[in-house]
Amino acid sequence: MWRTGAPNQNLLENDDFPSLGTSQTRRATKKSSAALQSYPEPVVGPPVGHVTQAAGDTSESLSRPVKKSERAAMQQVVSQTLKTHRPKKIPPELIQGFIDGEKNPVSALMEYSAMSRLATTFQECAPVNPSLGMRFACSCTVDGQEFPQGQGKTKKEAKTNAAKNAFTELLNLEVDDEPDASKVLYDALGRKIVLNSDNSDSGIKVVTTMDREESNNKMLTAAGALTRNPISVLQEFCQKKRMPFTISASDVAGPDGFIASICVNNEEQPIAQAPGKTKKEAKRLAADNAVQFLMQLDAPQMPEEEATHFDKVASCAHHKLYKLLQGIPEYLAGRKVMSAFVLQKDEELGEVVALGTGNTCINGDGLSMDGRVINDSHAEVIARRALVKYFYSEAKNFYQGNASIFVESPCTPGLLSLHPDISIHHYISTAPCGDGALFSPSELHEYITEDEGYTPFVSDRELVLLGEEGVERIENGVHLPTFTSDAHGNLRTKIETGEGTIPLEKNQEYVQTWDGIIQGKRLRTMSCSDKILRWNVLGVQGCLLSHFIEPVYITSVTLGNLFDHGHLSRAVCCRMPEVVNTLLPEGYMLNHPYLGRVTLYDAPRGCEKTNTLCVNWSLDHDKIEICDGRTGKSIETSPFRTGESGASRLCKAGFLHRYRELSKISGKQHLLGAGNYLDAKKLNAKYEEAKKTFRDLIKERGYGHWVTKPVEQGLFKK
Repeated sequence: MWRTGAPNQNLLENDDFPSLGTSQTRRATKKSSAALQSYPEPVVGPPVGHVTQAAGDTSESLSRPVKKSERAAMQQVVSQTLKTHRPKKIPPELIQGFIDGEKNPVSALMEYSAMSRLATTFQECAPVNPSLGMRFACSCTVDGQEFPQGQGKTKKEAKTNAAKNAFTELLNLEVDDEPDASKVLYDALGRKIVLNSDNSDSGIKVVTTMDREESNNKMLTAAGALTRNPISVLQEFCQKKRMPFTISASDVAGPDGFIASICVNNEEQPIAQAPGKTKKEAKRLAADNAVQFLMQLDAPQMPEEEATHFDKVASCAHHKLYKLLQGIPEYLAGRKVMSAFVLQKDEELGEVVALGTGNTCINGDGLSMDGRVINDSHAEVIARRALVKYFYSEAKNFYQGNASIFVESPCTPGLLSLHPDISIHHYISTAPCGDGALFSPSELHEYITEDEGYTPFVSDRELVLLGEEGVERIENGVHLPTFTSDAHGNLRTKIETGEGTIPLEKNQEYVQTWDGIIQGKRLRTMSCSDKILRWNVLGVQGCLLSHFIEPVYITSVTLGNLFDHGHLSRAVCCRMPEVVNTLLPEGYMLNHPYLGRVTLYDAPRGCEKTNTLCVNWSLDHDKIEICDGRTGKSIETSPFRTGESGASRLCKAGFLHRYRELSKISGKQHLLGAGNYLDAKKLNAKYEEAKKTFRDLIKERGYGHWVTKPVEQGLFKK
């Protein structure tokens, strides 16, 4: 609500406040050029060494020299008096707490007055501008000076507003140009109308209307939005679109502070929300989120003939995410990285069937033996688990005689296979962590010139270095991986409490034990690049679902940012030797998906903070689930929640339940004999053989040993 002016800088930095006189004081007011100017020294009495007549004594003066013992006693009294009346040092956090709204105004003013030796009183009075809502008023007097009254719906609110007014002038603070009202309405012409929660005046001076000049017709850019007040940017954007909007903030701060919401076109459902320590901060953060959301929706669409396959996949993924997150606070979305799987039938545009956001992993002390936590909450992994959940639903539909993406396999009796007209495409907003991101982003644009063309199949660097012939080969589906460093191809693990990955020792097998991790050893989780490599050998369906369906492989991988064909192809498939195809069981193979980038992509925001929350969704469920990546469980405010325990619908226990349910429906009763999760996996000998072949070849190539979680995690029974 307030911001400090330049004259008050010494107020928070000065170590010693001046002494206060008993008869003369000078005070800084709102119009003064310095906050709290110096006061004269206190007038205590006559010089020490004389005795004056007592109060009320009408006789003549008894002034006389005093003895040494009396002089010493009087000096002690004077010294104690000066010490008692000397103002205390004002702690900067008191003033800052008041400015930030964290400190109750009445408490802050009284503490300040006590430390400064100022007499402060409050007095109920009649409202200067009475209204139906504001029935009470209160005035505040500090050391004899009366300040503007405060009004409120209750006596307490009036007293609080009076303290705000007084302390604001005492500290020579400026009232912000953006009122701290509960609700601010902007009409379609950009005019601002302030509405309090009770539709009446709060007793604090605010601007009620403000006409904006017509802005020019130039398109708003993201770069401009980052350097301006987000509320002004939002106001200008909505004005050009003739789109009325409201900004509202909660009256009471919750655990995350005040929550601000943005609604447009008179809709009740907010398009963006954000928390803040103050209402002002929350409103600005919410406005920033709303601007980004509206600009994404308003982004110019390329003509259909110019949109590449990769553009269509990315557009489909982002549109679905924005639609799902409408009304979800931005700070709950975990949107630093997003990933999605798009199902495409024939030449149709495609439909998102699973998506996820996130970039954190569980802490070592969060490991569980009951199968009800998610170990890895990176977007690619979350999206793939959501895809597997969708596959379970579709397999169930098939066995129950309903429409499904699966058909009976023509090659393997007893198994289902993906419909031949259907393909699955993977979108990731940026390069997957690990080997796929093991390069310098500056390499991608180092060689490009304005004369060069564009192709979504290679980076700008490769467009120059590979030449026309090399680019044409890649466009025809050939992979040309980059191997220019000893670090290329190595397995890497994610950092437990942060972002990024670290390489594994090539010749050292690392076995994770339960007691070792509990006692503080680092929990290792394989990178997303390594996991995508595994999916391109074993399929994305996983071990349990392989009891029912053939391996499902991805047709294409699209990156929104940090794309380089040579590095990505190496990471997701080409570091695995082709000889693997002769060693894998029937039905398994090394898959080489099409790789590409979007035509228009946003540069990553380097200042974006890590969000430990992650979102998951699949087509078989209408609500998203929000989990905390550090705990691997859903949060209390998640739109979908399985129960009080917070176990995610994507946890291992959930998949074991679906596995048993599908075993009954499909008539495969022998699969119910597995005593626990690990036993159910071991029943699939074919998949286990393929997995062993994959890991052995990785080790033989010198890329390191695949690291698994402690065996105790798979011993749960339900």
